[in-house]
Amino acid sequence: MVGLSRALVLTGIAVVTLGVLGLILLSPLALTAYSHAGGVDWTRLSLIGQTYGPISALIGGVALIGVGLSLALQTREARESRLQDQRSRHADLLRDAINDPELAACWGPIGLPEDDYSSVKRHLYTNQILSTWQTSYKIGVISEGQLMRSAAVLFSGPVGRAFWERTHTHRAGQARDEDAAAMRFHEILETAYRNAPAPSIPERTAQEHSSNAASRGPTAVVSAAGLAGMLLIVTLTIKKARRRR
Repeated sequence: MVGLSRALVLTGIAVVTLGVLGLILLSPLALTAYSHAGGVDWTRLSLIGQTYGPISALIGGVALIGVGLSLALQTREARESRLQDQRSRHADLLRDAINDPELAACWGPIGLPEDDYSSVKRHLYTNQILSTWQTSYKIGVISEGQLMRSAAVLFSGPVGRAFWERTHTHRAGQARDEDAAAMRFHEILETAYRNAPAPSIPERTAQEHSSNAASRGPTAVVSAAGLAGMLLIVTLTIKKARRRR
């Protein structure tokens, strides 16, 4: 939708500019044809030309402004296109790192143990989510309200909250180096982080809790089976003793 509006603006500016240039180029031919008709008072025409001189200058100025706006829009679109290409390449690199632990180590320390690859994958994937949100926010696909609500849900969980605690300072510096839209995006996420309720179980604790629960499962089954076996043996022993009596 935004691209279509820009295309319409550029088309309108180009049509107006070409129209003005066409009138300027055809004006000598029109004057020549008028002079051949006879009875031309050139003094009167000169006065008329002087009267419309300021209007002609105004039209020329408008055409020049149109050309300038067109060039500015083209420059902005070219910059946005380069930014989109850069984000796409960044996403590809992150995808490779998520799928390969050895490539994930190439990104340098991120505040997590190197052997905890599950947490590293979640960190990289959360970074990819925020990068996608930032691009969508900058091109107008999601509003500030939608971004605030989505970020509040993300930061209510242990993974998203831990990610922001590790990276928000670094991301703030990146936003300042980028542009005003990136700074506003960071402000919205920082506000959502502060207002979101803290998760009851931290990221690392939750992972260890799940791992411990999974490891306790087989042990509990074995213990229950052993207890049932002991009860069965005791019961059979008592029955045999009663029969002997």
